[in-house]
Amino acid sequence: MLSRENQHDREPFPARVTALAGLMRALSTAAAAAITVTLAAAVGLVWVENGREPLTGLVTVGCCVLAVLTWVWAGPGRRPSASTRAQLTEARDSLARAVRAQWAAEASSRNLHDPQPLRLRWTLTRRPVADHPRTALGSAVLAGTPAPGPDSDLDRLVDFFERLPSGRMVILGEPGGGKTVAAVLLVLGALSRRRPDGPVPVLLSLSTWNPTGENFYAWARRRLGEDYPWLGDDRTYGATALAELAGDGSVVYVLDGLDEIDENLRFPAVRELNQVLHGGQRLVLTCRAEEYQDTVVGNDVLTGAAVVELGPVRVDDLETYLRLATPPDGRQQRWNRVFEHLREQPDSALASALTTPLMASLAGLVYSRWDADPGRLLEPRDFPDRAAIEQHLLDQVIPIAFSAQPVAPPDAPSARRRHRRWDPDQAARWLAFLAVQPCRGSGRDLEWWQLHRAVPRAVIGLWVGVAAGAVCGLASGIVGGLVGGLSAALVFGLLAGCVTVLLGPGTPSRLDIRVRRRQRPLLDELLTGLAGGVAVGLAIGLVGGLAVGLVVGVTSGLAVGLAYGLVFGLADGLASWLAAPTQATHPVSPVSLLRRDRLVATVRGTAIGVAGGLVSGTACTLVFGPAAAIPGAISGGVAGVLARGLMGTAWAWFLVARTVLAVRRRLPWRLVGFLQDAYARGVLRQAGSAYQFRHARMQDRLATRPPDGPGRRTG
Repeated sequence: MLSRENQHDREPFPARVTALAGLMRALSTAAAAAITVTLAAAVGLVWVENGREPLTGLVTVGCCVLAVLTWVWAGPGRRPSASTRAQLTEARDSLARAVRAQWAAEASSRNLHDPQPLRLRWTLTRRPVADHPRTALGSAVLAGTPAPGPDSDLDRLVDFFERLPSGRMVILGEPGGGKTVAAVLLVLGALSRRRPDGPVPVLLSLSTWNPTGENFYAWARRRLGEDYPWLGDDRTYGATALAELAGDGSVVYVLDGLDEIDENLRFPAVRELNQVLHGGQRLVLTCRAEEYQDTVVGNDVLTGAAVVELGPVRVDDLETYLRLATPPDGRQQRWNRVFEHLREQPDSALASALTTPLMASLAGLVYSRWDADPGRLLEPRDFPDRAAIEQHLLDQVIPIAFSAQPVAPPDAPSARRRHRRWDPDQAARWLAFLAVQPCRGSGRDLEWWQLHRAVPRAVIGLWVGVAAGAVCGLASGIVGGLVGGLSAALVFGLLAGCVTVLLGPGTPSRLDIRVRRRQRPLLDELLTGLAGGVAVGLAIGLVGGLAVGLVVGVTSGLAVGLAYGLVFGLADGLASWLAAPTQATHPVSPVSLLRRDRLVATVRGTAIGVAGGLVSGTACTLVFGPAAAIPGAISGGVAGVLARGLMGTAWAWFLVARTVLAVRRRLPWRLVGFLQDAYARGVLRQAGSAYQFRHARMQDRLATRPPDGPGRRTG
């Protein structure tokens, strides 16, 4: 185990981040100046060698100089300064409000308080996986203060964690043992006791972390920015708020699911935490008990961490929970035989199966209906062992969930909430596809922007190429006839498909589209876009003019490039001004992220498409005559939309992949609505901007689902 001094040496200091950002701004400014000076010299050389008029050369060189001066004035050098203390305080308080709202809604969605939480008991583990008692628990335990016993519940767990001098704790349990539930309730309990300006507990799924390729604090900063993107609003919270909150102890990291990352990465994850965590960093880690023991025994434990283990569900607690989960009518009497059996035969298959909170909750879901008799679970011919009972309960979740009264997605606007009905067998097939296909970005997260992994990249490029070629070919065919239309379709289709495949998908945009009532930000973005557009346009015009100089001349190429640069630069600057860091202080959900990325892509694509259509239409009119105006405008518009609005955006790749998979009947056409409904019905859960199956065991069961269906309904 590393000493605290060595751990503190690797703490990410925001000052280093600020200095690095300043160095990058200086280097980028110098690079832009060098490129523009070189471009201006090349333009001047061409002007002299071709004997052009002095005025033409001076105007061209002046545009280059103006471009770099504008970029320097409005570019990366003019960014907000480091966050102030007041801004950091506001960022912490806003984060606390968002986390509380997020997990309170998730607890309600998971029915953690309906009818009341199933009592979870815990105690200090007896496994050889904890640090030295004096380091993990402090002197109070060694002096004789009673340690937590087997009757301790989750309310005491919050007290226990807050009194730990190290501020670090590991929660162990068997599969389905309630580790994630304990983490959620721990976060809510700690938030209810949080003092003003105190640290904020944030629950993050570890399934997206590769400790061999990404520093923990870099990963945490990225995840905070993804789940709470408004922290990146540097005009409200300053430029360094996200980096400082991630690394200065303002966040209590509740890391869920060490066992959900690859087994070869588990100990590197523990080792990375030991190396980078500074003395003031509080942390909670959850993991399956056997997997954690296999990870640390013979290697190293999590430094300073107390380790607690969740116990099995007791019969009395199970009876209380199941009777409250069943309506107060004749159905409650059906449980009497089950409870008598559990007390008389505590080692039976049924007693063993119902010792986990997951199976207890599923039993309540399956056998609280009028047409279900829990006494069937006592039949040894149908359920000879624990595995058979667990598989039976898991198989009933989807048929029951999707045959129940339709519900509206929690985040759907009331005006748009519609009752939806899905065939249970078909829903099971779709979910089984999601359970096994490579549309999961990493670990067990179902990320819509990773759906393209279920479709070959060449297929997506083919679909984009066919669509782009059809539009451009139709427009060109109006003027050029069949041959011209087919030629344009082939050229534009091949170009669009190849560029799509080469660019690949982007990451979802976490920006908002809004009109800011301030002139300075608009001017900044317009001038930045203008500078970049002019520089790129002049460079393209110079190359194009030299390539076809015998036909149109270098000066004509520069003029066309300048026109393109002016129009595209201003359009891109306007789109960038509209796409601003979100100010909505609520966490991102999968649906809100999809809508946001779609809106940003649409606005950017529309702006560039209109600009491309105007420029191309005008250029074709001047060169080929008025008859070419409309085809040129359509072709330029389509090229602009594809280049800036679709190619390389996460939403566009999702749209194409969803269409391909829907045509193949692997997924529904209304995939987003289906996922929302599955979440509202309790089949899926939300983890930040991704969906997850309600439990990993449910996903594993679906992945091995037999072809004929998920199992018959219980009668």
